[in-house]
Amino acid sequence: MQKQVNRVFKVLIGIAFIFLSITQTHAQSISLAGKWRFRIDPKDEGIKGKWYSTVLPESVNLPGSMAENLKGDDITLKTKWTGSIYDSSYFFHPRLEKYRQPGNLKIPFWLTPAKHYTGAAWYQKDIEIPANWKNKRLVLSLEYPHSETRVWIDDIETGTQYTFVVAQNFELPANLKAGKHTITLLIDNRIKAINVGQDSHSLTDHTQGNWNGVVGKMELVASSPVYFEDIQVYPDLKNKSARVKIQLKANTNQSSAGKIILSAGSFNTKNILQVKPVTAVYQITNGEGSLEINLPMGDKIATWDEFDPALYRLTATLLSKDGKRDEKSAIRHARV
Repeated sequence: MQKQVNRVFKVLIGIAFIFLSITQTHAQSISLAGKWRFRIDPKDEGIKGKWYSTVLPESVNLPGSMAENLKGDDITLKTKWTGSIYDSSYFFHPRLEKYRQPGNLKIPFWLTPAKHYTGAAWYQKDIEIPANWKNKRLVLSLEYPHSETRVWIDDIETGTQYTFVVAQNFELPANLKAGKHTITLLIDNRIKAINVGQDSHSLTDHTQGNWNGVVGKMELVASSPVYFEDIQVYPDLKNKSARVKIQLKANTNQSSAGKIILSAGSFNTKNILQVKPVTAVYQITNGEGSLEINLPMGDKIATWDEFDPALYRLTATLLSKDGKRDEKSAIRHARV
């Protein structure tokens, strides 16, 4: 009985966690790494002053933080840190007096940055939209901003996101013309709507620090105007199959019809197992569509466990009747 339970568990894990990571292929991108214009906004004057329609006066390098770019306030004994100080002896103990002096100020509880800042800051860069990106879906992708980000393209605000652990992706206007445009970011690293606590590892000075900026990939991505919005996979152990739930979208609320092809196969097993491709028709009306596809996994299923971590790669391909194409691959990369 125990062996059967273990077998069921392994198959469930093997199917349910195959498709955790979704990556898009057949997309074009432009890196936004490099010099950005910059302006600090300690009094929250920028939105009222429409700084997104001005040329910001300073410059920084992104990806990076304000601290890396030596922007912000000097460190003093009155610096308001995000992390808690549980031992106040630093501020009065004679042995630590030399580390409380201007020019030699050292905080004993965490690494002491050259600059510190908590609040709003503006970042700005001119971009060039290629002519061959006409009618494409355009997305500004920021791998790790910290933390709340508002985005303007020229003088049009395109959205706000506030996250700590996932990339922030912003849809740019569908009618954006080729040529020069300006992207402006307003990034605020104060603890706001998502209060994880001042000693959380995503904020506290004890670990990474409550920095302001963007790290990781920064790029503009152009892809099909008809695309996969979401793909979810649910196991059906009894029938040795997977139920694939798909959400589709199309720019400017357009309609679209065509077919979707699902294929999958193991790629890190001794014996490579290929899943027979399945094709289904789709229909998008007023910019949205959804469907479910049953994907038989075959008589032999490579299941995952800590001793034999078999992985599958799923590829979903969308082919519209008017020639548009989108493709996403999904790879299981998380540990159970």
